[in-house]
Amino acid sequence: MASTPDRDVDIIGFYREKQRLALQLFTMREGKIVGRREFFWEDLDAESFNANEFLGEVLAQYYSTDYVPLEIHVSQDFDDREVLEKALSERRGRKVKILDPKRGKKAEMITLVENNAKIAFEQRFRVMKADVKIILEELQEILELPQLPERIESFDISNIQGAENVAGIVVFENGKPARAEYRRLIIKTVEGANDFASMHEAVFRRYKRLLNEEKPLPNLIFIDGGKRSNLRRRRRDAEFRPRNDPDRRARQTAQTS
Repeated sequence: MASTPDRDVDIIGFYREKQRLALQLFTMREGKIVGRREFFWEDLDAESFNANEFLGEVLAQYYSTDYVPLEIHVSQDFDDREVLEKALSERRGRKVKILDPKRGKKAEMITLVENNAKIAFEQRFRVMKADVKIILEELQEILELPQLPERIESFDISNIQGAENVAGIVVFENGKPARAEYRRLIIKTVEGANDFASMHEAVFRRYKRLLNEEKPLPNLIFIDGGKRSNLRRRRRDAEFRPRNDPDRRARQTAQTS
């Protein structure tokens, strides 16, 4: 039996605050909600954000690869709706409609999806509004750090079948990602999948360069690799820090206590 539009529907709603946005997509088949997907944006341009353009771009991208239902219900109309309807109809092989219901059960469903988007937004982003300083102070206490970890760097090694080792460096400043500071290092001196040696090279190159450029070192460094990598890190740390450095003395005290 062929599907009818009211039995083959996707319902889309979103909730936004400044540069962050949560979008929910409810899948309705045979008159019942059978699936739900959620998507998040964290770095939208809050000043130039245009809901019509955003909605059109999201629908075009999503349905370029996903299943196309006979009807798509959205919270508002957008400029290229008819163009997108034509493109999706050609892809589906049947007439596809994009509607923005204003009353009745369809409008009620849009409101339901938007409310769910707001709940998802709260769950995803509200925790990020906690006092960052309190969180960093707790981290300092737990790890017995001599200073507040205002700058944190994390290393991870990946390789493709042992052919190329790559170190990824992620940086946080005052509890927030500093994406402009992220780095990717191609490991030069290690052959094969040797994560320990690769980590050794990555850490050495990273902080040798920071010292040469007289840039500040992080207050906290995370490295992947367990106890063996930690022992290598301690030896490398000793090479970089001068004997009279107070942070070094405090760290050595914490390690031996």
